[in-house]
Amino acid sequence: MRRKPTLGSGTCSHPCSRSGQPYVWGLVVKWDGDVPHPRISVRLPSKRVARVLADLTSAGFLSADHARKLRDTFVAAKPGTDAYLSVDPGTPGAVAIDLPSPDRDVLTTVTGADLDWLGQGQISFAKLRLHGGAPAWSLYRPAVEALPARDKATHTRRVRRYYDELTPVIAETFGATYQAGLYEPASEQYEAKPSTLALARRAGIEDADIEILDLGCGLAGPAIDIAEAHPRVRITGVNLSETQVERARHNVEQAGLADRIDVVQADFHALPFADDQFDAVIAFEALGYAYDLNEVAREAFRVLKSGGTLYAKELVKESVDLNTTAAENLSAHDRTYAMRTPTLAEHRVALERAGFDVVQAHSIDDAVSTEPYQLAMFDLPDGNTPSLFAGRNPTLTAFGRTHFNDHGELPLFFAELLARKPVATQHAVAAGVRLRGNRGSS
Repeated sequence: MRRKPTLGSGTCSHPCSRSGQPYVWGLVVKWDGDVPHPRISVRLPSKRVARVLADLTSAGFLSADHARKLRDTFVAAKPGTDAYLSVDPGTPGAVAIDLPSPDRDVLTTVTGADLDWLGQGQISFAKLRLHGGAPAWSLYRPAVEALPARDKATHTRRVRRYYDELTPVIAETFGATYQAGLYEPASEQYEAKPSTLALARRAGIEDADIEILDLGCGLAGPAIDIAEAHPRVRITGVNLSETQVERARHNVEQAGLADRIDVVQADFHALPFADDQFDAVIAFEALGYAYDLNEVAREAFRVLKSGGTLYAKELVKESVDLNTTAAENLSAHDRTYAMRTPTLAEHRVALERAGFDVVQAHSIDDAVSTEPYQLAMFDLPDGNTPSLFAGRNPTLTAFGRTHFNDHGELPLFFAELLARKPVATQHAVAAGVRLRGNRGSS
């Protein structure tokens, strides 16, 4: 959503300003597609907020109960010297109050929420509204944290921080497998193992003496499920996050599979493995975190044995040419998840440039469901999931509070890619040796 520059501002001696200090008013217009939404905003001393709410009540814009809840919650949040209050003049009751640089401990007490998922990052503003008659808060971080990463190092730090900080919430919500889409789920419950095994079959994995590399292995859930189903398979997982690697290794130990699953902290742009080491490479919703798909594809090609395969199930964007609303929605999604979501065509081109023969690259959206994942964002009573769609406002879970965005339909779909490293012939191998020798002697 774009915010237009302030269209007008000024000062006034409103009756609620008994101290004689003028308030700074501004008219802000937000645009949602082609629809403008005006807001009248004012910066004022925090001690005057109660009086403004009382005046809005007297004017019939707020109910007395609405004003009381806003006032009491605002006071409980122990605001600083100044605050910002805004109203939507076309919507009675639409009032929000912003607290600059709020105290984190106080917010934890007032909201009743665990804010550990925020890490140590600065909270620029806390916005208070009433939603469904109850106080609702939005927290705002510095704008620089929302800008697209301009370099690989910055993006890598964001991905690592996302998982280092949010892994406890992710593990509590989903267990050892964290994927937005499950392949042909049997129910609305989040049960990842059947999906993982179905994807492994699609990848051509069988019970044989093979070594598999799992790119972005998460908490090792997929590796554990595959290893349990195929006792002769050995799997190496790579993960950027130290927190995730520690938990993944613990999960592997608990499953009794430490002799067949190894978890390595590494960046899949620069894999710490020898050439021609693995029989297969898999990636389940991992490549969307890549800063440079070409580098990742080249590394996967390098570590694969001749004739080895790469299989990926990924969330991809519909096009590089999105309309403004779709592009903004996708940008919000990618900021939330620290991703750089590519198109299916970009995946395919990266694989082909690396030297792969692409066998399949198509949508599997009809067979993949995000409903179990989405329902995990809400604290719903058992057997009462329809309430989510009945005009009610169910409470967000800890995961939902960090990930839920009401930004409408996203320009995304699920796809799978299957690619094979060509079998090297004796002639090709000999030619490669001569070429390397020629370069080395020049």
